[in-house]
Amino acid sequence: MIDYVLSKPCNFPGKQNSATIRTVGHQQPVEPKHQMKIVWRALIQHMDDKLRAGCGVNIKGFGAFTFDIDTELPKISHGRQVDMGKDLGHMRSERKNIHHVKPRFVVDDKLQYHLQRYHGKEQIVPAKSQKSIYQKGFRMVFLNPVPVAAAAQMGPDVVKDCLASIFGAIEDLIRQDKDISLQMGFANLRFTNRGLKVHFADYLGKELA
Repeated sequence: MIDYVLSKPCNFPGKQNSATIRTVGHQQPVEPKHQMKIVWRALIQHMDDKLRAGCGVNIKGFGAFTFDIDTELPKISHGRQVDMGKDLGHMRSERKNIHHVKPRFVVDDKLQYHLQRYHGKEQIVPAKSQKSIYQKGFRMVFLNPVPVAAAAQMGPDVVKDCLASIFGAIEDLIRQDKDISLQMGFANLRFTNRGLKVHFADYLGKELA
């Protein structure tokens, strides 16, 4: 991905194409490829911290990493009867079932345009469920380049250009029917034949009483 960006400076202009001065100490500028790798690692760490804290992150033009509540219906046992006619939200309020917080990746509309199959269509909670974190955008923030820049020890403008070029390249490659595998630690995203499959790390799932 990084090689693709740097090989097309006309398509992806910005400060990522040249070495820039670091913001801490007397560190020497690093060459563009290594610079972009540092920014990518800082991005992953920043997002991992946010998701571990239960906060969703929306990357403009790419998608949002967020959470939804997956409700496990009560089990019938020992002759007890469960009124299946009750609304799911009402049953949740009575705390008769188990709630699992599930990570989700919601594809941005801009990227959806190039995808035929993607995670999200089958994951959206029906509108009648008003307890959905997914629907409410619970604790959702847009990606902020400032903390990523602080971790990478680079200027925010450099980081902003790096990230814009990376996610722009992802869209460009999908449009060309290229396969992409993004190993992000907290999630692995694989784009194949204009389809998307997402696998999240187990530690992002939680159970609520």
